[in-house]
Order: sequence, then structure tokens, then C-alpha cells
Amino acid sequence: MPTTTNAATEVFDFADKLALISSEVLHYRIRNRPRLTPKERTALEDLEEKLDAATAKARAEGISQIGKLTSAAKASVEEATKNAENVLKRIKRIERALGIATAVLNLALAISAGQLQGVVAAVNGLEDVVSGDAG
Repeated sequence: MPTTTNAATEVFDFADKLALISSEVLHYRIRNRPRLTPKERTALEDLEEKLDAATAKARAEGISQIGKLTSAAKASVEEATKNAENVLKRIKRIERALGIATAVLNLALAISAGQLQGVVAAVNGLEDVVSGDAG
């Protein structure tokens, strides 16, 4: 069976119908008890028990379908989480590369302006970014 919400719903609907049929057999048996032969009563009781067993099996299958849905949803969430973590890692690498590029640009600007203190500050900034100490 496919692991869809509809499959689980259909199985539970089927189980409900079986339970209703079993109830109708019980009501028929009770209403007509005086007119039924012992053999007919036994046959109806057996039918009722078979319907009840089939109802229980159908409900168990419905629960199994829900379990499959839950497993599929869990796997989907785990995959989405892994993909998101990979995207975040790429973003962090890009941010680091941009930080290094900005620090190099600051150093180039300080050198071209001939500012010694600016060059020292830019070198320190570049070292911080490369070592990962820059915030």
C-alpha cells in the first residue's frame, strides 16, 4: 500500500465500516434471537467474531500506515535539516571570504593612502579575519 495520508484514512474508514456491519449483525442476532435456530445463532456469532477480527486487523494496518507516514516525514525533516546545515556552512565560508577580501581591500587602501597607522591596523585586521578572531 502507498504510504499516503489517504491510504491510512481509507484503511480506517474500511475498519469503521466493518465495525458497523458487525454491530448490525449483533443487533439482528439480538432482535431475532427467538426466531433463530441454534445453528443460525452460532453462524451469526462466528460472522460477528470474524468481522471484529477483520476490524482489528484493518485498524492495525491503519496504524502501520501512520507509522510509515511518520517515518517518511522524519526522513524528510532529517534530509531538509542536513541540506540547511550545508547551506549554512556555505554561507559561513562566503562570509569568511568576504571578510578576508574586505580586510585585504582595507590594507590596499591604507597602503595607497600612505597611512602607516592605517597599514598596521589593516594588517592586524587581516590577521584577525584569517585566524577567525574577527567578529
